[in-house]
Amino acid sequence: MSFLVSRAGTARDGIGQPILRTEDARLLVGGGSYSDDVNLAGQAYACFVRSPHAHARIGRIDVAAARATPGVIAVLTGVDAEADGVKPIPHAPVPLNPYEQMIQDADVRFIAPHPPMPADRVRFVGAIVAAVIAETPAAARDGAERVAVEWTPLPAVPASLAAVAGGAPSVWDECPSNLCVDTEVGDRAATDLAFSRAAHVVRLETQVQRIAGVPMEPRAAVAAWDASSGRYTVHAGAGGLGRTQAGVAGALGVPVGAVRVTARDVGGNFGTRNSCYAEPVLVAWAARRLGRPVKWTAERREAFVADYQGRDLASHAELALDAEGRVLALRGVNTSNVGAHAVHYGPLNKGLAIATTVYRVPVVSLRGRSVVTNTPPTTPYRSSGRPEVTFVMERLIDLAARRHGFDRLELRRQNLVPATAMPHRNAMGVRYDSGDYLAAMDRAVALADWTGFPARRSEARRRGRYRGIGVANYIELNTGYPRERAHVTVRPDGYVDVVLGTLSSGQGHATSFPQLLVEWLGVPHSTVRLITGDTDVTIVGGGAHSARALRLASIVMAKASDQIVEKATRIAAWMMEAAAADVEFAAPRFRVKGTDRTVDLFETARAALRPDAPDDLRGPLDGTCDETLPQPSFPYGCAVCEVEVDPDTGVVEIVRYTTVDDCGRAVNPMILHGQTHGGIAQGVGQALWESCVYDPDTAQLLSSTLMDYALPRADALPSFTTELSEVPSTAHPLGLRGGGEGGTTPALGAVVNAICDALAELGVEHVELPATPERVWQAIRDAVSPRDRRIVKRATRGG
Repeated sequence: MSFLVSRAGTARDGIGQPILRTEDARLLVGGGSYSDDVNLAGQAYACFVRSPHAHARIGRIDVAAARATPGVIAVLTGVDAEADGVKPIPHAPVPLNPYEQMIQDADVRFIAPHPPMPADRVRFVGAIVAAVIAETPAAARDGAERVAVEWTPLPAVPASLAAVAGGAPSVWDECPSNLCVDTEVGDRAATDLAFSRAAHVVRLETQVQRIAGVPMEPRAAVAAWDASSGRYTVHAGAGGLGRTQAGVAGALGVPVGAVRVTARDVGGNFGTRNSCYAEPVLVAWAARRLGRPVKWTAERREAFVADYQGRDLASHAELALDAEGRVLALRGVNTSNVGAHAVHYGPLNKGLAIATTVYRVPVVSLRGRSVVTNTPPTTPYRSSGRPEVTFVMERLIDLAARRHGFDRLELRRQNLVPATAMPHRNAMGVRYDSGDYLAAMDRAVALADWTGFPARRSEARRRGRYRGIGVANYIELNTGYPRERAHVTVRPDGYVDVVLGTLSSGQGHATSFPQLLVEWLGVPHSTVRLITGDTDVTIVGGGAHSARALRLASIVMAKASDQIVEKATRIAAWMMEAAAADVEFAAPRFRVKGTDRTVDLFETARAALRPDAPDDLRGPLDGTCDETLPQPSFPYGCAVCEVEVDPDTGVVEIVRYTTVDDCGRAVNPMILHGQTHGGIAQGVGQALWESCVYDPDTAQLLSSTLMDYALPRADALPSFTTELSEVPSTAHPLGLRGGGEGGTTPALGAVVNAICDALAELGVEHVELPATPERVWQAIRDAVSPRDRRIVKRATRGG
């Protein structure tokens, strides 16, 4: 018997049941414990002095006034860090998963190092140049204001295309061109030939803007040093503790085992917390120097300038079609802005790997570039790399339909990879395991009442609004850190403990993970305790990113549960004086076949601890599985967005939004719907409002507060219509694909397609991201002559 079989759930609180989140009862009454809630006896407080320049040489740092500030204990600089042997953070930015690897070692020209506190030169606004340690947070801030730095400003460049243009300032002397990765995928000759034979070619040059994660909880870290053991303990919320542990250990030059990292609740992530930051390194180093714990908590403005950011892709793409609308080829150049330091090349890599998304594209020729600039590093952000390429592909298809007379839906239907063609290997060599893309799109279109749209458009026109509808199909490429470990123990007191290397930041792990054991072992949901958040306990694991947490944890949990049932069967046989072969398990009880003699799982756990238990059975009733599982998964789906545009102001209102998302198999449908809702809000937020804006000359961040960085609000979004599709993945033994990112991936394309449809009769073909009122208003003015604008106004007012 093995639980690694995809079958329908039968337990009341097991697989497939939409049970309420158990953690919410604690969190909603203030029972959460976040990084800033951790306080250690005798702790001091750190405030970091950050660079006001995007690019500058660091001269003399005068710390005398800061040290004289009441309450200040120490002032540390990059020179001190270098003297103590503090090294750059070892990020390992090159993706290594063989199933998705587009960037090869030979393509990497330069990996920009990340010193936690540079001594000689800063390369983005917000880089740390000094740390003031004091008895109170206020004293630390007062001291930081008294640190005087002699700066030599240098030319700066914030945009990727400007950085690789001739004559641009070099961010790093070791990389004069600023081009750190340059790769090509596909077949250039075959692609050029296809384009030469094409009846239609559409082109798009666009910029998918940089955005901030803005998690509800700002980052914080408190660290202690134990001189007797030579170990550091760092308390810091993250997407997963392993990268923080490896980053702190590597930067401080100690073995990984010399650093313990813990986290309790994590108030949001979206990818921005997954990699190691400078601050945990520096508070750990300061704790050793001072011999007492040191704590730091970010302010919101500090987070805007210093948190890792997301997206920022410039794309120039072309799509070739024949006269009937069949796609022949795709070619283009994607240029990724990685910021001043190389944290991760994953977004560029994943985007190249699935640039054709769900469509049959026979040949491609794609160039991928990563560029260093004078901005904070970028990192994988929710649905890393996929929203960008999905946006490009969906815009190209809509442009082809509009310019060459094809129906938007029929053009997509004609080119979708059919279910009968699965498994499908795309033109980049990535193998999609299974899926029915046409069924997902047709269902989304039906749910959205596409056929009833003309009537809604006419009604909106009578109110002076232009209404449009847009569709976008998508596919995910979920991989992530491939190793995961589960240790499951059935306790004699009636509880089941599950130790995992994942870490929740709001995904509902404490609810959905126990549902698996409810299904397999038959125990009550309330008896399962999920244990995460301590590298001394979890040992290994990759945390939560790329929809890996439940997808990988389910496999190792199932195998650990198999071990438990096998051992418990032998214990039950001994208890009931029967042969093990005659004992069967019907969760949660073991029964001698053909009799009414039974014992339950917790009874076997207690019996295994009895002194008279056989030697080979005595001990805890547990199971452990530690595996490396690099196989990707491919969630997919479709979004339909409906908007109304005010032609006088350019204001866009989302009036309807519908999605169908295939997760393979839903463990908790309610939680997945919630994930989809959050993902839609983040995707729509980027499509309409969010943007990290940098001055093109100084690289100063102009959107560094919540007054300048526009986030989506509940009153700006409609109620969503979301539906789950469950076509089991053939690449996962339980049929799971993942479901945390699909709401985000198609949103950019769906929203902009809807806006362009609304304004098509005015001559608007494209609107750049974000589609702010100003941009939409300007697009209307650029497309419509002054005389026609007067006609439009009269028509929209019914004149």
